[in-house]
Amino acid sequence: MRCHNLPHQITLQTRGSTVDGHGQTVEGWADTRTCRAKCEPLTGREWFAAGQLQGSISLRVSIRYFAGITSGMRVMWRGDPYEIISVLEPEAGLEWLELMCASGVRDAR
Repeated sequence: MRCHNLPHQITLQTRGSTVDGHGQTVEGWADTRTCRAKCEPLTGREWFAAGQLQGSISLRVSIRYFAGITSGMRVMWRGDPYEIISVLEPEAGLEWLELMCASGVRDAR
């Protein structure tokens, strides 16, 4: 995969916890890696739940291969979080990965 085929920039994040000034554990997300990607929105839908308009988007993110990317991580793209649903290795050549992602009700938080 060449750079011109990766027009977007994403940040991969990992869930972690830290201790605040009061000694309490605080859950949050920490940046793991920023890289070039090709982000392709696949589907989107809207519905009403709890009296509010809800929405979800599924997204395919293609990146160069990096070891250690799991479905417990999330992708930040254009300021929005996307939960990684699955990590696919097309052709199993360790050249690139396809991350199948979703935003919406859980909102990757």
